[in-house]
Amino acid sequence: WDVPWGAETNPALDTRPVDAVVCFYNFDNYLVGTYRCVHLVLPTCAEVVTQSPVRVTSEGQVKVDVAISDCDGSGLANLDCNNMLNVRQNGVIQGKSTWRCLPRVRAHVLMLDVSQGTMPTPAPTPAPIAQRRRSLLQTTSTPTPAPSTPPAPTTGAQLIDQLREAAEAYVNHVYDHDCVDNRLWGIYAWAGPGSIYALKELDAGKDYETRKSVLEALEELTPSILSRPSLSSTQRDLYGAIEVGVAQLHGFALLQDENLRWVEASSLLVFTAGEDTAGISTEVKAQQKLAQQGVGGVSIGSYFIGLGSLPSVDTFNGLVPPSMYTYAADESSLEPEFEAAAAKLLAVAPNQGNNQYALAFCSSAGAGIHTLQVEVLGQETSLGTNPFPPDVGTYSYKLAMASCTISASSPP
Repeated sequence: WDVPWGAETNPALDTRPVDAVVCFYNFDNYLVGTYRCVHLVLPTCAEVVTQSPVRVTSEGQVKVDVAISDCDGSGLANLDCNNMLNVRQNGVIQGKSTWRCLPRVRAHVLMLDVSQGTMPTPAPTPAPIAQRRRSLLQTTSTPTPAPSTPPAPTTGAQLIDQLREAAEAYVNHVYDHDCVDNRLWGIYAWAGPGSIYALKELDAGKDYETRKSVLEALEELTPSILSRPSLSSTQRDLYGAIEVGVAQLHGFALLQDENLRWVEASSLLVFTAGEDTAGISTEVKAQQKLAQQGVGGVSIGSYFIGLGSLPSVDTFNGLVPPSMYTYAADESSLEPEFEAAAAKLLAVAPNQGNNQYALAFCSSAGAGIHTLQVEVLGQETSLGTNPFPPDVGTYSYKLAMASCTISASSPP
C-alpha cells in the first residue's frame, strides 16, 4: 500500500492495516506454480521474557538469552536485534560498543553403524513372557514396533548404499523444513571400540554448512568404506558411539560459547543394526550422557533407529522414551524412517529463532552484584523509531572483575 496523504509527517494518519493476508502464485515462467498466501502482521506491542541462566565469564563478559513476543503471545521473528534492542546496566543505557546480539547455530550429529558391514542378525521370536513384558512397555505413543519375523537377507554393500540415501533424506528434510540459517553437521561412521570415521567433522570454527557440502560429504559413505581397517571390527560399540556423539555436541557447544555464538539446539541421531557386543562402555554411562544438557541449558534431542528387530525394545527403552526410537523393517525402509526422524527432532527442538535472541555484554561496572535490563525499542522508520509500549527483561548477575571489550563487528 502507498503511504496515505499526510502520514509521512503524521503517523496518526497512516490507516494502512497492521494485519493482512497477501496471496500470489509462484513465478516459474509458465505460471503453473502453487498458489500461496502469506499472513503479514506488524506488531504494535512487545513483551520481553527473561531466560535463564545468565552466564558470566571471569573477564566480565555477560551472556543472556531473551524471548520477545507480541502481546498476544506470538513470537516476534527476525528482529534487527542489534538495532531494535536497548541494554541498560544498573539503569544506565550502555553504548553499542559494549554489547551485541549473537548469531544462532544449530548442530546436527549423525552416528551411523557400519560394524560388521551392518549385517543384521535376526532376533529370535520372543517367548510369551517376553512378549507380555514388551506390551507393557509400549504405549499408544510407541513407535513402529520391531518386526517379529527376521528381515530378508541383505548384503553389507546393499545396506551401506541404502544408509547413505537415508542420511541424505535426513539432511534434505532439515534444510527444507528448518528456518535456522546457521546449521553445522557432524556425520560419523562407527563400528567397534574406538572405530569412528568422520565423514564430516563437527567444525566449531565455521558459521554454517551448505546443503551441498553436507551431501558431498555423504558421497564417501559407499561399500568401500567397509575396507577401512578402523571400520572392519567384528564388534559393535553402540554405547561408546552414543557417548562420542553426545561428547561431540557438548564440546561443540563449549567452543561456540567461547566464540560468541549461540547454540540454539542440538540433535543426535543414532542408527544401529544390532546390540552392543563390544562391552567396553555401558548402558548406564550412555544414559548419563544422554541426560546431560548442553552449555547454557541447550537442549539435545536424541533419536534412535534400529534395523529388523534389533536392538531389543528393552535396549532402546533404557536409553530414550518410546516416542524417540523406531525400527526400519529392512534396508529399503531406512530412508522414510530417517526422514521421519528429522521431523521428530525438529519438533523436539523447535525453531526458537522465531522469538529468541542471545546477547553478549561486557561490563565495566567492577566487582559486585549488578542489574542488566533488555528492552525493545521498536521499528526504525523514516520518521525515526516507532516505539512499542515500554517493556523490559531484567537480569541480576555478580561480577568478580571486569576487563573485557566487545564491538558490534567482531568478538572480543
